[in-house]
Amino acid sequence: MPAVYRSGDCLIFRHWVMFGNGANEAVLSRLPVLCSRYAGCAPEFFTEESIFDPENPDEFVAKLREAVAGTLPKPAVSRIRTTSEIVNPMISAIEASAIQRADAIHKV
Repeated sequence: MPAVYRSGDCLIFRHWVMFGNGANEAVLSRLPVLCSRYAGCAPEFFTEESIFDPENPDEFVAKLREAVAGTLPKPAVSRIRTTSEIVNPMISAIEASAIQRADAIHKV
């Protein structure tokens, strides 16, 4: 998929959903993204230069022109966390909690 993403000028993420894998994959492929301000991932991954209001066609057209001209900023890959980076600390916390709980039960 990275090659498919890199073959485009930008990804237009127009959805009203919380998060979308398409936006994440485009960011990881270093493809500029135009993201709806109503998508949950907008403030997490993108700067104002890359966020648009899908109900404002003039704003969208202006930002699309920037994207096609190559002046849209590349997304910050550092804002994305891999599954391992998210899940491993959660698993460690659950394991530590389970150990503490078991210790508390054995003391009773």
